[in-house]
Amino acid sequence: MSPRDQQPASSSPKKEVSLCVQCLLPHAGDTIESCIHAQAEAMKRLIDLIGDPGICRGCGCRIYWVEHRNGKKVPYTSFGLNHFINCPEAARFKR
Repeated sequence: MSPRDQQPASSSPKKEVSLCVQCLLPHAGDTIESCIHAQAEAMKRLIDLIGDPGICRGCGCRIYWVEHRNGKKVPYTSFGLNHFINCPEAARFKR
C-alpha cells in the first residue's frame, strides 16, 4: 500500500452538521432544542418572566432589569444580552 492510499491516523470522518430551518444556524447538538434559535427564544421568554421592564435612559432601548445573585440589577435586552454591551451610551453609566 502506498503512502498516498493511507489515511492519516488523526483524520476522522467528517460529522454532518444539520441546520435549523428557521435561523439557518447549526444545531448545537442532536435535538431541535439545541438549536441556537430555540435557545435564543427560550432566553427571551426567561427575560420576560424574571426581568422588570424599563427604558434605557441613555439610548431609549427597551430593557429588562434582572437581579443577580449578588443583589445588583443589570439591564438586559429582550434577546438576553447585557445591555451594557450594545448600548451606545454605556460609558455614561460606568462607575
